[in-house]
Amino acid sequence: MEMKRRLTALRKAMPKMSAVEVYLEQLHEWLRSPDAYDRSKALDILDQLEKEIDIIEREAAPYVDCRYYRERLQICTAKLHGEGTSTTKTYPEPPIDKDYVKEVIARAELILARRETNEDEVRASLNDMEDCNVVLRDWSSKRLDELRLRWEAKRREFELWQQSMDHIRQIDDSLQLSKPVDSSTLAELRRIEACCDQLRLTGLEHSLRLALRRLRVIVEAALGERLDSLKMSGEEDCAVAHTIVQEVGEELVTFCPQLDERHTEARRVLHDKMELFRRLQNYYDAMKYLRNQNIAWNTITVAEVSQPAASQSPLRIFCGGFRPAVCVLRARVLLPQGH
Repeated sequence: MEMKRRLTALRKAMPKMSAVEVYLEQLHEWLRSPDAYDRSKALDILDQLEKEIDIIEREAAPYVDCRYYRERLQICTAKLHGEGTSTTKTYPEPPIDKDYVKEVIARAELILARRETNEDEVRASLNDMEDCNVVLRDWSSKRLDELRLRWEAKRREFELWQQSMDHIRQIDDSLQLSKPVDSSTLAELRRIEACCDQLRLTGLEHSLRLALRRLRVIVEAALGERLDSLKMSGEEDCAVAHTIVQEVGEELVTFCPQLDERHTEARRVLHDKMELFRRLQNYYDAMKYLRNQNIAWNTITVAEVSQPAASQSPLRIFCGGFRPAVCVLRARVLLPQGH
């Protein structure tokens, strides 16, 4: 709890500390300038600087040593009023205590060791590490460099998990609106499934696989209904339905192997339907031709009587060739509805 209070206080104080440091640098530049206008600007910000330092001490006194700021401000004030100052004194240490920095590094390593399992835990880790970074951003060491690399890898894993969960929600929403599942959707689901194996630094893999498993059940039901609907397509839509079933086939069977049999059946039924409609059209065209011939023979002259007689033999052969087709058509028409 104490660590949390320290981090919160430092997080609030850091912007003011950065502003004070910028002002002090600017103040030194103005004091080095021979321009009287620059020196007047330096005089204007002295009071503001002192107020900012007072605020930092009031809000984060136990965690921030403001003596460094006060001494630099005193040096600038003395220069501004022409007083002598010592140039041999140096201030190598930053205002944040080193021991406290070690505590923050230890806390960051504990955050890295967490095994987040849900969105709330991810958000908590991100916020906690941000608090640590506020303290550590101006520090560097081999240990810190390694820590930052590990955190970056974990943060990327958070992003991958979040993006995958968002895509699952989007697909689920589209299914709730009765939108069809196409090959691109199945490919995206396979990509998300592959992402599960990349979640090794957290405990998020289980939640992603669980969400994907639930969606798989919904997708499988939607695909099954879609196959049944396409299988029932009429003459005008048969060719389009067959194309759709063909295009989605490979992705569908890869994602839902249990639908392989239903997919094969739908493809066969649609193919048989197209063949049936083709044969029916050919049969209709042949019957229309014979009917037109009969109509023409009903109005012939005596001189043309020999023509129908000569045409009867080829027509008998022509009609005989349709007997197998008629038998096939009869069998197909008598199949149960939906086949």
